[in-house]
Amino acid sequence: MPIPAFAADSIAGRTERRDCPRISVSYNALVRWSDTLTFRCLVRNLSRDAAQIVCDVRYALLVQPIIAQRHHARRRGLEVSIALPLAGGVSAFTTMCVAKYCAPFEGDHMLLGLKFVDLDRASRERLGDFIAGHQAGALR
Repeated sequence: MPIPAFAADSIAGRTERRDCPRISVSYNALVRWSDTLTFRCLVRNLSRDAAQIVCDVRYALLVQPIIAQRHHARRRGLEVSIALPLAGGVSAFTTMCVAKYCAPFEGDHMLLGLKFVDLDRASRERLGDFIAGHQAGALR
């Protein structure tokens, strides 16, 4: 069977695959992998339905991206808590997510792409407002 080929410019022209726009950020977060393991990470970018985080390679290697577990009926969900800085305070949200990818980063750190799977309505609205405010501030 022949292997499909794509022109490089057709692939390069499609740079954004996400459903929601993302913003570049630098915030601390907590990821809970199990009842006994919670680790700190840095959120690099954020959208209404996903986040990219940087974490220690020791923790990243515990997380299996969804692609690698495609044939498994159940996969371990992760719980992520992110604190969003607001004028005069902080607004945090916690949600379940799945890892979409894991990639090497700098030194002993890795990137994890996390897809939110159980974001409640209030948190979704708060996150949407935060992103819209961030984008409006960036346009000024």
